[in-house]
Amino acid sequence: MSGLSGSSLALDQRLRAHLLEADLRAFGIDPAVVSQCDRVPNVQTFSRALGCLYVVEGSTLGAQFIARHLSEKFQIGRDSGGAFFCAYEGEVIQRWSDFRAFLILHANTEKDDEILSAARDTFEALDEWLSPLN
Repeated sequence: MSGLSGSSLALDQRLRAHLLEADLRAFGIDPAVVSQCDRVPNVQTFSRALGCLYVVEGSTLGAQFIARHLSEKFQIGRDSGGAFFCAYEGEVIQRWSDFRAFLILHANTEKDDEILSAARDTFEALDEWLSPLN
């Protein structure tokens, strides 16, 4: 997405799918047999990409609590199946702050509906993908 790839967000350092794959392998699961999210939100515009990233980046905040629980209850850490939840380790708050500042800088009232719509679409897509696991 133009405007994001060369931005101060350092998107290449925010990618985390490889961590999910490593976690699956740590539990003896081949990532190829795990269903992937079929409905990827539309991120064709800069504003829609920001809305999707809001959800994805925001998940790192909750991941801190999950990581702590996994560690305390199951002794699962970064190198033993919990890499995804420890993605940013001690930099979670700083990375969230960086993203939030980027979002505030680039959002404007004309695009708020588009950002919010993309965030909702992202939540809905994730819910549809994960709800069969309940």
